[in-house]
Amino acid sequence: MESEWRIRLSVSPFKRVLPHEVEPVRAAVLQVIEHLVVAPVPPGERLPHFVRAQVLLEEAGWGLEELIAALEPGPQRDALFAALGLS
Repeated sequence: MESEWRIRLSVSPFKRVLPHEVEPVRAAVLQVIEHLVVAPVPPGERLPHFVRAQVLLEEAGWGLEELIAALEPGPQRDALFAALGLS
């Protein structure tokens, strides 16, 4: 039974980002980070891929300091997007 669960997780729609979804998911990832470290984003103002971005970030396992650094454009953000399959 456990192996069936792992198989289902590996094909989760949250993990598979289609080319036309990359930019919207990137924006949602940054919004989730802001939600965590800057100020809460009210549910009505969240981007459509907000929950998906939360799942991706959870699975990435990055620390708070790394996420804060990724808020600014640069190598840390690039590394995060690459780790999430969004490069």
